[in-house]
Amino acid sequence: MISPLILINDQANLTLKAERVFRETYNIKEGDSYKTAGFFFLGDHFVLPANIAFLGDSIRLHYNPYEIAPYAAGEFEITVSLD
Repeated sequence: MISPLILINDQANLTLKAERVFRETYNIKEGDSYKTAGFFFLGDHFVLPANIAFLGDSIRLHYNPYEIAPYAAGEFEITVSLD
């Protein structure tokens, strides 16, 4: 299986944009830690998931249960526009 991240030319820019969308979607203020908000990103730094879907004019990022939060929190998903 090919990692979707191989297909992304500017992973750093996508990560920054996705982090903004993630914070907006899950009501985490800029500068607030993910740990305080109930997420466990390694080192409290946002990362892209392995599950990425290309939807034409956007990208959907899907985090499986227990990937970034307790299993009971379920799945997390955001959609990032490619504009």
